Amino acid sequence: MSGPAPVARAFKVGATGLGIYAATLLVGALLEQNATGAAVAQAVLAEWGCGRLGITWSDPLAPAPSGKDIARRAGKGALLGLGAAAAAALVLLVTRSARVAEIGVSLTTLLLGLLLGGFAAMRDELLLHGLVLHVTSGVRSPYPRIAAAALASGAALVSAPMVTPAEILGATLFGGAFAAMWLLDRGAWLAWGAHAALLFGTRALFRGGLFELRSLHVSGAGLAAPFGGWAMAAVGGLVLVGSLVMIHRAGLWRGGTGAPACFP
Repeated sequence: MSGPAPVARAFKVGATGLGIYAATLLVGALLEQNATGAAVAQAVLAEWGCGRLGITWSDPLAPAPSGKDIARRAGKGALLGLGAAAAAALVLLVTRSARVAEIGVSLTTLLLGLLLGGFAAMRDELLLHGLVLHVTSGVRSPYPRIAAAALASGAALVSAPMVTPAEILGATLFGGAFAAMWLLDRGAWLAWGAHAALLFGTRALFRGGLFELRSLHVSGAGLAAPFGGWAMAAVGGLVLVGSLVMIHRAGLWRGGTGAPACFP
């Protein structure tokens, strides 16, 4: 990023984005008793605000993707997210940090988990990753941009009640991985699919939708017990490393600032 104009523009976009983020927090507080309504309202606000800033779900310089292409990109991400959730569950079981308490399919839990996971991922992908990548679009190397998005993800969790250091670390690592997916996919669909599926797995599928995974260490459970511990952070680290390897193999480490918005 060089010259006063790009820097001033980045500060302006960043300040506007912070205002939008603050508005989503306010909406969440006002609708605290209605989790579904809060998730929908926050996602809609994030989409509206980030859209006005020029943050797009697909590369604006490329031909408009078809529905099939969008489904393929989001589906690929969903497989990654579900795989990460399953890996974390396996680590918890193998290390005897958690146990399977109940087995049984709950359609209500699964459907609500899909809805909440999708909207929460939409909000966070736009505000914590797309926005940060947009603000840092003048930086040639992808690594500082990924690091900035990762730190934004961790910082967003710091003020949450009863949050644990392991959960903050996990959010930071996964945030970096999702930001890398934005750059790899040149859009949000891959990252959104992975993020939504991860939330679905850790908050619904393995928390009563298919079976109930309960922590054996209640004092360190955190907000998303038992997935708020070090097992989740370890899996997040592996996903981040894998994403960075893909960034390198794709040649994105060479940098470049030819495209608008949040793309390299």
